[in-house]
Amino acid sequence: MRVFSQEFYSGGNTPLQQGDILLGSVARIASEDKWGLRQWSAIDSVLHEGMPSLPSSGGSNCPALILVGGRALTMITTHDCGLDKEFNVVLRQSIKDNPGLDQNKLAQQIDARNDLDRFFQVSPLIDPATIFIGGKMVNQDNLLSGKIIGYLPVPEFQIGDKIVIPRCVVDLTYRTTVDKFSYERRLTSISESARQSLRYGLMKLDSLRSTSALNQLNDIFGQSVVSAKISKKNPLLILLEFENGTIIELLKTPASPDPNGPARSKENVS
Repeated sequence: MRVFSQEFYSGGNTPLQQGDILLGSVARIASEDKWGLRQWSAIDSVLHEGMPSLPSSGGSNCPALILVGGRALTMITTHDCGLDKEFNVVLRQSIKDNPGLDQNKLAQQIDARNDLDRFFQVSPLIDPATIFIGGKMVNQDNLLSGKIIGYLPVPEFQIGDKIVIPRCVVDLTYRTTVDKFSYERRLTSISESARQSLRYGLMKLDSLRSTSALNQLNDIFGQSVVSAKISKKNPLLILLEFENGTIIELLKTPASPDPNGPARSKENVS
């Protein structure tokens, strides 16, 4: 499976969306030896040692709070519904309380508030050549074709002669909760098909890794899953297609919100 730039990226001025690529920061909690994976070394530029190790009521010591992080290109992993959850709750209540007012104007007023939906999760974009497992570099063809669980391939993004985003992968195993006012700017958005791949990658990492799900299916058929599509006959089902063409009905992939109706504006994007 090759990832093509023209199929992956999407233009247009939109509100923040799942899959948006931002220039911002990430951080993680480290142990006292400050150990980290090789692939994070380019990110780990800031070390903060906060609350020291303290004895707990159970007789053991509570580890010291040590934060390691730095600036990075990041991808939003929070679903669109999570990005607008509080906005939608307040909007529905405002429409109920003010039935005679224009819904779009209400949406604009609520969108101007700076206390709603402040936090979301991001994962860093990583140089594929820095990813090692067990001391050996992972197979680059498998990694860049999306066959390594926990990593989403990202093609090069170029504007004119300038490479804005190099060919890389999103490290879905590294997630940071950030404030929407803490990142510098959004570089680009991704297409709906790319968001489907991101959601499926998150499902493989978080929900489908047990032997009762994805791994068992791979073992039974001796094939890897190459694509996932929503069933046209039943939108509650997702169709998993294997390398040999076999299709299995499993579950529904979360979709993007309906773009029609009152919604956030692009003004909430840095």
